[in-house]
Amino acid sequence: DETDGDNDDAILVTYCTVGYRSGREARRLLDEYSPEWKGRIYNLDGILAYTFVEGAPPLVTTTSSSSTTDGKEKGLALAPTNKVHTYGPTWDCAAPDYQAVWFEKTSFVGHAFQTICLSIVRAVQHQCCSCFCCCPSGTRRSPH
Repeated sequence: DETDGDNDDAILVTYCTVGYRSGREARRLLDEYSPEWKGRIYNLDGILAYTFVEGAPPLVTTTSSSSTTDGKEKGLALAPTNKVHTYGPTWDCAAPDYQAVWFEKTSFVGHAFQTICLSIVRAVQHQCCSCFCCCPSGTRRSPH
């Protein structure tokens, strides 16, 4: 949330199989959220190349943590992983210590549909930049 101040030290890292799509997304995010996020959005480039970097920080993933004794959810926790998401089986060329994973064809179709729908919603939201109904106070942009 942009208004609570909890993300003042947060860093956002984009990545994809070889770095092209993540580079475009990092640029889009910088354009959209500068100056608040300037200097805190990075493109990891390709995850496949990263798996061959000696001494690189370990990859982590989020996992659901267990409940506390009073039954309350602890939230998300970080855990090391050796799985890297690639574009498909053709791109299964990560370092030997890593396992490449990808969407199966049926899962890919659902993911593609979801991505298209979200892109349409995002495009509509960007067109609606002169109203107060969907833009938090202080983030309203002037009409294009």
